[in-house]
Amino acid sequence: MDHDGPLICPRCRQTGPGPTCLEDGAYLVTRRVLIETGRDPNLGSLVAGRYGIVERLGVGGMGAVYKAIDTRDDQFVALKFLREQYARHPSIRQRFIREAEAALAVESPYVVPLVDFGVEADRTLWLAMAYVKGWTLRDEVNHNGPFGVDDMVRVARHTLLGLAAAHDVGLVHRDLKHDNIMFTGTRDDFVARILDFGVVSSRAADAELAEGAGKLTGAGVMVGSPSYMSPEQIRGLEVGPPADLYALAVVMYEAMTARRLFSVNNYEALVRAGARRDAPPLTVTGGGEPVPPALDRIMRRALAHDPDDRYPDARTMLLALDQLDAVRHAAPPDLLADQPATDAVEVTPGDEPGPLASEATPTAAEPALVSLSLSDATDVTAREAPGSCAPPADDPGVEPPLLVEPPPLWARPVTFAAASVVGYAILSAVLSG
Repeated sequence: MDHDGPLICPRCRQTGPGPTCLEDGAYLVTRRVLIETGRDPNLGSLVAGRYGIVERLGVGGMGAVYKAIDTRDDQFVALKFLREQYARHPSIRQRFIREAEAALAVESPYVVPLVDFGVEADRTLWLAMAYVKGWTLRDEVNHNGPFGVDDMVRVARHTLLGLAAAHDVGLVHRDLKHDNIMFTGTRDDFVARILDFGVVSSRAADAELAEGAGKLTGAGVMVGSPSYMSPEQIRGLEVGPPADLYALAVVMYEAMTARRLFSVNNYEALVRAGARRDAPPLTVTGGGEPVPPALDRIMRRALAHDPDDRYPDARTMLLALDQLDAVRHAAPPDLLADQPATDAVEVTPGDEPGPLASEATPTAAEPALVSLSLSDATDVTAREAPGSCAPPADDPGVEPPLLVEPPPLWARPVTFAAASVVGYAILSAVLSG
């Protein structure tokens, strides 16, 4: 694999042609990586006899992510090490293995695939994911501003398709947020992919581990980011697919406004509060585009406090978005106007959209969203008879036509008889004269 710039050993600082140091066998890295990362014991190491770490990509609440070379096929992977506190409990390690095995079965173009995982001799937990070029959805908003309605619906569709593939195998992400959605491309042509199904909750594993060691939260570890947690997740209750839909609605709201929806980003404070406050209606994006009331209703249903009031799964929410999208692009814009919601979210001076800060801590189908059908959309004006060209009645320069009503049916025989008598009299007078 080619590298840009000179290659340096992160341990002995000797340069070399690569890929490994001739002195200590460590994988060589670029000078840029060495300057940006400094001394990191994982740089240059070989994991599972296969993955040579050449760069640190980032550090988050759940662990650190590295760029590594897969020595079997000379391709890059993203290697994630979970924090030591997660590997400390035997029950968590057990669940990690079960969930990673399930995550290997998730197949979707909208999910960054998990390709490998392992537990090292020192009980370090790691995941290897396909390396995808791009940046996170948070970076995209911070660099290029809030999303418009059409682009946001597309991001949501990609994310829901990815979530559906995971939910089908019994996985719940639990930590969906801007940082876990990869954005590849431009606003004109992009793909959104879900990252990090290594920090997930398998419902089957939760039930199995409920006896004995207890759930992950019971072990003293909170999985997820407070600003995106559903109310039931905050309270430590059972978490299912509706929790991921709640988090997605928060992501949608923030990506369209470039502002935080929930400012409280502290788990203890959320527990004391007991519940989330309701999200205000969203009527306009941060870029000034009107938000269709139907889209706001979809988001608000996904943000319901009770998971039973939300969409039951990703496919049902996707169906609602598809219905909205079909109507929006099939009907004239003026027909889509709905009564505006109250308490509109307005961008006022001093409250302009700003960067989204990173996290500091780790039923039945939807009824018709709009009554407007496609057939209704094609017959919305008075149809004029072929060939008619009647002028408008309020035109002062044109006299309106006179309308003469025909006589009733009962009067026709009488009129005929009278006309016959008159005609006979006239004819007799002419002949006698």
